Amino acid sequence: MDKLVTDMHARGPGDFFEMFAAPLPIGVFAELLGLSGDLHRFKQLSDALMAEGMNNSDATELLRIVDELNEY
Repeated sequence: MDKLVTDMHARGPGDFFEMFAAPLPIGVFAELLGLSGDLHRFKQLSDALMAEGMNNSDATELLRIVDELNEY
């Protein structure tokens, strides 16, 4: 959370949701799970998993994303 505030301050005026509210939950979740590293990639994978799940698409893509998240 400190990094979000610092980054938001450094960037100056902008969209509060984009700069703080949207990244906050994924950062908290990752910290609780003890994840570190590229949170941007973790968010991409999480978003892809949600999108595929909502599309009721082929399970093959869902399994690929889950495998990649597990490797992360």
